[in-house]
Amino acid sequence: MIGLTLDARQLIETSIAHSALVSACVIMTLVIGFVSGGLIHDDRKINLLVSSGTAICGGTAVASLSPTIGARPEQTGVVLTLVFCLNAIALIIFPLIGGWLEMSQEQFGVWCAVVIHDTSSVIATAARFGDDSAQIATILKLFRTLWLFPLLILAGLVESRQHSRPGVPWFVVLFLFAATLGTEVSIPNFLISSSSWLSQTLLVIALYSIGSEITRTNVLNFRGSVVLHGTLLWVLTATSSLLIIMEIV
Repeated sequence: MIGLTLDARQLIETSIAHSALVSACVIMTLVIGFVSGGLIHDDRKINLLVSSGTAICGGTAVASLSPTIGARPEQTGVVLTLVFCLNAIALIIFPLIGGWLEMSQEQFGVWCAVVIHDTSSVIATAARFGDDSAQIATILKLFRTLWLFPLLILAGLVESRQHSRPGVPWFVVLFLFAATLGTEVSIPNFLISSSSWLSQTLLVIALYSIGSEITRTNVLNFRGSVVLHGTLLWVLTATSSLLIIMEIV
């Protein structure tokens, strides 16, 4: 739905302009995550889930990677709950930080896109700061999600699970199709406005659904080492990327 309101040329230009920064943040987060996870706890699978979820696309990465590495349901559930809790925190505090630092729409959109875990939370947080910020954040977050492909392929090779196939994030494919359609075909204004309203409505439903996944059972299963790893990695990524973005964007 959001793709219909964007110009495909703007999508390409924004992706090219910030692709190096987004890629560098993904790689930096993965490296820091693997190293810090190895120091904090000895659970390799949780280390992979926390690091990959923080670096790429939160719940999507965790859910896609879990069967590839043979993670147990309780391991997946704990990491997903931690990711969703951090998303909720970002939704509240990021706009406050952006306003306090007097960030531009572009700076805030880029920051949300490279730091916040899940796509729905990225868009919702950026939209609280402004429409331009939300558009930039959407484009760059979906570019960041593409890193899921090489991650799943590499994980499958390392785990030697030939039957594991990397899942296709179809929402990225459909987003690109919608953006191309909206650019090349003259769509009536009432359809564009309806698409914008529907996308916001669906986003609220998505955020509610994410919140409903935070169960008391999963919270009680939290281990201090997992919470420390995920939170520390996220704070380090958010802080370092903010300094870089404020300097070069």
